Amino acid sequence: MKSLKEAIQELQDRLAGEIGPRGGKIIGQTESGKPIYDKHDHPAHKDFTPKDHQDASQLHQYISLANKRKPTLHNYHWDQHEKHLQQSVAPPRVAAEVGPKGGHIVGKTKSGKPIYADPKHPAHQSYSPQERAEAVGHHLNHNLAKQHGFSDAHPFGHKTVHKHQNGSEAHMYHDGSWTVHGPGKYHVQGERGDHDRLEKALGVAGD
Repeated sequence: MKSLKEAIQELQDRLAGEIGPRGGKIIGQTESGKPIYDKHDHPAHKDFTPKDHQDASQLHQYISLANKRKPTLHNYHWDQHEKHLQQSVAPPRVAAEVGPKGGHIVGKTKSGKPIYADPKHPAHQSYSPQERAEAVGHHLNHNLAKQHGFSDAHPFGHKTVHKHQNGSEAHMYHDGSWTVHGPGKYHVQGERGDHDRLEKALGVAGD
């Protein structure tokens, strides 16, 4: 199995890259043997583990640093490096997108009960005062995102993504944690209930 350094050396020898079976250019492989494509959001990366994303991040970093005299190539691979790095620390999947009682799940209470996108969902009526408070806090996160110019939520199984017209994104995970990716290298993450810090991060990312 080739090491990451060997993969980058091979890439320098043939910058065109190898065309993968699913399209796109293969620039190397993870330690687990999965092909790494030149774009972080390639469909083949869908089943990447956090460790696979870490491997891909390192490879793009090597390529970027090896091409400091080629700004376009350097900046492109540094951007891909950061995007894989973000995915390498993303919380694991903890809930399905659609709940057993219908409707999208956007979070979970500490006791494990689903929080639905609709605050008035029938399932919430049987929750304890503490569970309802946690649901309110989760919905507050989504409302804060909208107040700072981020779009309506788009559920993706383990998380809900808000997008801003400037390219920034706010990711709300089912365990109550969140990350905000802003312009440039701006990246902030927080835990459940950290609303003040989230609002500040959204304000910076949305400017």
